[in-house]
Amino acid sequence: MIGREKEVEQVEEFIKRRRSVLILGIKGIGKTTFLKFLEKKHKGCYIEHCSPKSVLENLVNYFNIKTKRSTRYLTINELFRLVKPFIKRKKPLVLVDDVDFLSKYCGKLLQKIESCGAVIVGASERHIWNFSFKEKIVLDYLSREDSKELARCFLREIATEDVLDLIATKSFGLPEKIKEICGEYEFAFKNLEVVPFDKKSLFDFFMQIKPHIPKRANIFPTWLLFVIGFGALTIKVLLYSKGDFHDAYIIAAFGYTSLIIYRLATLRRR
Repeated sequence: MIGREKEVEQVEEFIKRRRSVLILGIKGIGKTTFLKFLEKKHKGCYIEHCSPKSVLENLVNYFNIKTKRSTRYLTINELFRLVKPFIKRKKPLVLVDDVDFLSKYCGKLLQKIESCGAVIVGASERHIWNFSFKEKIVLDYLSREDSKELARCFLREIATEDVLDLIATKSFGLPEKIKEICGEYEFAFKNLEVVPFDKKSLFDFFMQIKPHIPKRANIFPTWLLFVIGFGALTIKVLLYSKGDFHDAYIIAAFGYTSLIIYRLATLRRR
């Protein structure tokens, strides 16, 4: 993989040691592409949506297990009993995408699958608490040269140096954005909407492409802000306010209201 040689080498080492790995990175950084690369190389089981039913049904299909009834009518326990002996015998690589909101029940299921001998590799935009990944790897932005090289692979013979420079600039080093821009440029090139050797035509085309801004940056967990805030408030009241809790009540009410709004917004997003 272009620009991911170091990360691939690290994951390969963890897989050899039978260690579960969490691939971290913002949206568009190439987590899904990374998992599918591992799927192809190791003939692993790729699972797009992380729910207990989806995980087990994918494993049933992966092992090509024949069932008398359709898997949609089987319970979670019945499906697990079906795949358990195959997992123990073949010890597969299980690649689970989009585990950002991994449920507690699904996390326990993945632990059972891992205990049977499977190696779990997950992809997420944030740290996961419902499953204990032994190792973590963070995917960073591609360098400018790697971005140009990746764009060259997508565009092949229609790639010029000016085009590659503009794509590297517009994509911010996000592989998925590079792929998207290359697709748009190839379509425009085939329909004669852009002239590759005319700089004005190129600039006009690329100026229409909106830059990508990640929707979320997990720099600091919101719940931790509340803990620190109330801790600092407690110290202030006990040490410096001489028992006056009037300000504390106001700030606490505001804090709890904010926390309720945050929880409701999180549940709605799920």
